[in-house]
Amino acid sequence: MGQLSLSQGRLFGACYEAMLYGINLVLLIIMMTLFARQKGVSRVQSIRAASICIIFAICTVHLAIVFRGLQIAFFESPSSDAFFNDRAQPVDLVQKASYSVATVLADGLLIHRLYVIFAGNWKAIILPCMSLLATSVTWFLLVNAYRHSPSGTTLYAHTIIRFAPTAFILSFFTNVLITVMILVRTVLTMRGVREFAATQRFNRRFVAYTVESGLVYPLALLATGILFHIKNNGIEILSGSNIQLLCLVPLMLALQMRLNLSIYCRRMHPRSLSFLRSISFLLALLNPVVTETRTYAHADVAHPQSFTHEPTD
Repeated sequence: MGQLSLSQGRLFGACYEAMLYGINLVLLIIMMTLFARQKGVSRVQSIRAASICIIFAICTVHLAIVFRGLQIAFFESPSSDAFFNDRAQPVDLVQKASYSVATVLADGLLIHRLYVIFAGNWKAIILPCMSLLATSVTWFLLVNAYRHSPSGTTLYAHTIIRFAPTAFILSFFTNVLITVMILVRTVLTMRGVREFAATQRFNRRFVAYTVESGLVYPLALLATGILFHIKNNGIEILSGSNIQLLCLVPLMLALQMRLNLSIYCRRMHPRSLSFLRSISFLLALLNPVVTETRTYAHADVAHPQSFTHEPTD
């Protein structure tokens, strides 16, 4: 069986992105509901929530442009593969530009989270900030190269290949750096909290590691880089859809903090707990295993001293 064609890759990629977008939409609704029930919202929390909403709006635009590209390719162009192979198309430019903006915002949120986890030590974020700045500049040069490319420019054209690998490597380095720093800090903190290490199962510790550190996005970038290196059209499935992961990671992190599942949270607001119990009860009707989530959340609120008392913002 041969590799996918460009049209097949874009079509499967659109379906995959739509699925991730649906997940983001559900998580955003839950996050905003919890946010609305919380009293005494700080300025930092408001800015973080607004940033996530902006990223989600960018992801919405990206998905709309993706489906617009499918419409043009399959219904308005003589050849869908020829259309998708032309990287100088306006729809492709909008997708690349939206992806670059979402990258800067999402990585900025992770850097802020890194700053919080390291107890406000600004030295811990110097290298990630420099890497993010370099990533932003490279993405700008890449989008500009796409904009000035002649019609028919492919993904591996000389004008593009000068910036595309660099933009990918810098983005990958930035996210891996942030992820590793948060992961190491989280592991050390969890080892220091004996009650947490002794009572929590492996799956809960695994969720704490992956969500807290934002591990999902670097893994997706790694898979995308491998497909790019071997010049496989499967890259069309992941390359554009990764923008939804840029929204998914901060959403999951925000929910983790709202539901007091982060080891850096102090306690959950009673209104948020009531909302979580309502969701857990409804899910338990479909799957009895989910009732464990309610018990876990109640235990966290009943024993907030099992968590470190670092700032949550």
